[in-house]
Amino acid sequence: MAGLSNNNYMKCCSGVRSRLPLQIRAAVLLAPSAIDARAPSREASVTSGLVEPGRRVGGRPIDLLGDGHSSVSCQSGILENCPAFSVQVLKECLEKEKAESLLNEEEEKGLVKCAVEAVESMAAGAAQRMAGESAQVPMEVACGSCTWQWLKLVTLVRHRLSKLKFNQLIETAETIFRKPPGISSSWFLACLFYRRLPGNWLRHMLPQRYRAGPYPASQGGWLCSQLLHLVAFPDGVDSLPEQPGSIDLVCASSKLECYLRNALDNFRIKEGTWSPRDHRRYKNIVSRLYQSLGPELFNRRIDHCRRNWIVPPPSLVISNTLYLRCLLQYVRLPPSRNCKSINSSAGGGPLADPGRSGRDGLADDDKPAGVDKPAGVDKPAGVDMSADVGKSADVDMSADVDMSAEHGPDELADAADAAGGADRDGGLSRSSGSPVDEDMARFLGYVLKICGESEREREAPTEAEKEAVARRVSRSLVLALQRWHSGEVSVVVPVFRTCGWRWLRLADWLQEKLPGLAKEGLPGLPEIVALGEKMVRRPPSVSRLWYVACIMQSYFSGTIIRRSLTSLLREKVLNELWDSTQTVYCENFPSEFSQLPASKTSIQLIHVASRVGRWLRLGLPEPAVGLEDTQYDDWIEDPARLEKYSYVADFVQNFLGDALFTRLMDIFRAKTKSKSLTQLTNHHFFVCMLIRSKVPYRDQLSSFETWTKSLLGKKRKHQPSPHRHSTHRQPSGPQHPPAAEWSMVEPPGPVKQWHLPLKKRVTARMLQTHSF
Repeated sequence: MAGLSNNNYMKCCSGVRSRLPLQIRAAVLLAPSAIDARAPSREASVTSGLVEPGRRVGGRPIDLLGDGHSSVSCQSGILENCPAFSVQVLKECLEKEKAESLLNEEEEKGLVKCAVEAVESMAAGAAQRMAGESAQVPMEVACGSCTWQWLKLVTLVRHRLSKLKFNQLIETAETIFRKPPGISSSWFLACLFYRRLPGNWLRHMLPQRYRAGPYPASQGGWLCSQLLHLVAFPDGVDSLPEQPGSIDLVCASSKLECYLRNALDNFRIKEGTWSPRDHRRYKNIVSRLYQSLGPELFNRRIDHCRRNWIVPPPSLVISNTLYLRCLLQYVRLPPSRNCKSINSSAGGGPLADPGRSGRDGLADDDKPAGVDKPAGVDKPAGVDMSADVGKSADVDMSADVDMSAEHGPDELADAADAAGGADRDGGLSRSSGSPVDEDMARFLGYVLKICGESEREREAPTEAEKEAVARRVSRSLVLALQRWHSGEVSVVVPVFRTCGWRWLRLADWLQEKLPGLAKEGLPGLPEIVALGEKMVRRPPSVSRLWYVACIMQSYFSGTIIRRSLTSLLREKVLNELWDSTQTVYCENFPSEFSQLPASKTSIQLIHVASRVGRWLRLGLPEPAVGLEDTQYDDWIEDPARLEKYSYVADFVQNFLGDALFTRLMDIFRAKTKSKSLTQLTNHHFFVCMLIRSKVPYRDQLSSFETWTKSLLGKKRKHQPSPHRHSTHRQPSGPQHPPAAEWSMVEPPGPVKQWHLPLKKRVTARMLQTHSF
């Protein structure tokens, strides 16, 4: 081949390409040809800026899309498989950019100084933690992906620092963190920031005027958390666009390229390969990519893949969107976890998109094609329950996995809610520890007590079953934490704001049985907490029990742990434990608890009380601000708005019962200073607080529908109380019994749901017909 001209070389490649296996065909497609030194083009000079300065690469221009459009040269050496499609999109976006930067010179210098100090601080902290260890092995940093904002920060650091100082900064980082071979210094530093710095660090370092906005990319990409994948992006890039449309276009091209390469690696012909899966998640992914890239770019890239990478049968007539949906079944897309990755392993893993919250978020991409796994990092045998940190490594998750198998609807909803407000305390609310939270914790403590008393005659797990579960869970948890601390698996920061009920019950069993198992050499709960705090600190307002439960929720695979506990628990006990997918909030849950209830009705009661307490807490004013009457007058006199929220309020009052509902409202009445609110009925007060909470109505309605679906068919009478919808309190007598007489008192007397629209009246009648 060395003696062939460029044209003859490409003819030979095209002649044999159809007879080669699939992976070899892809490699031949991307094979470099000789650089034509006689005609240096402007495009080549633009693209050469994507390669790290000082790095000598000998590459040849390739056909970007396989159709003769080779106007842009992409140089091999950055990756063995050069992401030509992403390079072209990036180049076109850079040509449209304006010359001026959104930050002035002083602001850029200050930001660079903070970044340098952050690297030095991380290196010093890691060195201090490793000082007592005999073998100081550099810690691994996964370089499979990083977010836009961190790569943009590194491009600024590299632009402002001299080459000597930048190399010294990289050497400082490499003393503690190992840089994988074949990765440029810029990409390594961006991944280090992404894995090791808090997610809101950059927001606090930016000037005040760039910290807020409806869309993060509108601030020049400084707050953009969309992912870029190494396998589909040039890691030596030295400039990035700042326009929101360009940012979306580049990120979408990187994601599409990563999907196609991942599908190419895992593709195999089987039954149903070319039958598009009717999967809502696949439809959403394809729809977002199509809208972001536009029809021209999207179809051009997919056409190239259909001709040269994964060729469908000639008789198959299928559109490009359906073709991509067929390929997505070969891309590992596990459900997003209730955690935030900060140091993913170098092992193979699925794709990630932590910047997109919700059910369609993607997990983290830890090992791109072309980057080898470091030697010595092998998965040890005997791991029975650890999911290698939320299934982001070593756990093969099928593309057809139903997310409800891992997380219930309440867990998924709360995961998105918690991820939206995560901070240094792992998503814990900053208001934790306030008087209203203490009152709510006492309220939920009493609810736990009365629920526990109602289940005394219920069949419970035996002591032997609890011991067996505690033994297996503790061993697996310690093993997972040790591997995490040694750098073999991903490091995550659990979201401490919410926790699933089943994980709290497991933590309760550990607290109860581990002291008796100390003779077997098993660590106690304090030792497990100490081991976890070596990498993830425990927030001051989080108890040890809650900390352990959140650690298990983040690190264990629900499918694997259920399968592991099948041989230890009776079927009824196991189903009661694992089918309870409800969640509760840390801010209003008692810090110490034991003997948690197991019945579906009790768990749902506690979940509803905790969720409603959260909504009411959001409706309270900030401390020392006060609440003026004028803030509520419009709501009190707006019947249409009140009727809209009454749909949820009716259910909450009916389900909690008047006694608990009244006491719950009294907790928050005492925290307001509005005379108008104190004169309202409990129902009307609750509706006003729901409006004040700014929780989207669709989220409240979604929670309502989830609650009703899980409770229909239960034998519990409920009927609306009289005067439910009157505006002001009735003057005669108190409306609730004293605290010592709390009970689920059934409100007497039905009332017609005439105030509701027809559809809601039908649903309300259905709720009255069925018992809870």
